[in-house]
Amino acid sequence: MEKASAFCEYFSSIFTKADVSHEQRVNLTADTTEVDIEFHEEEILKMLEKLNVSKSPGPDGLDPRN
Repeated sequence: MEKASAFCEYFSSIFTKADVSHEQRVNLTADTTEVDIEFHEEEILKMLEKLNVSKSPGPDGLDPRN
């Protein structure tokens, strides 16, 4: 949980915030042993279409065109 919180805090501080008012949040607590996460293809495709292809690659070396 400490590592997840540290990653969350770090990445939240360096990336532009998107409008996530329509997205479902998952709250993780120390008591959580299993979390069901649903991925919907339509929502993922919508997010991918919004990527700015003129941005440079991130630390993973991937740019939005890949």
